[in-house]
Amino acid sequence: MIDKTSLFAWIAIGAGAALAGMIWPFRRGVMGVVINLFVGAAGAVLTALVSYAVLPHAADPLTTARLLFAAIGAIAALGITHAAWLRQADRRRRAV
Repeated sequence: MIDKTSLFAWIAIGAGAALAGMIWPFRRGVMGVVINLFVGAAGAVLTALVSYAVLPHAADPLTTARLLFAAIGAIAALGITHAAWLRQADRRRRAV
């Protein structure tokens, strides 16, 4: 079962990845920070939950594997979001 400690750990991993991801060219300002934090935390939590399907026998929600899934998910979610943002920004630039 998922406890609060696990959920907070996954959110912290996602938030850490989001803060590190702010060095990529992305929307700046408060909105960029909010989007980064939300996407990083959501990606971490979702992939940590997916890890229950991949590793059903790991009983402890704070195992290294689940935390690794959370970190990879946060980075992947941020990468996808930033790629989509850059693509949209490039389309706007070409349209002008």
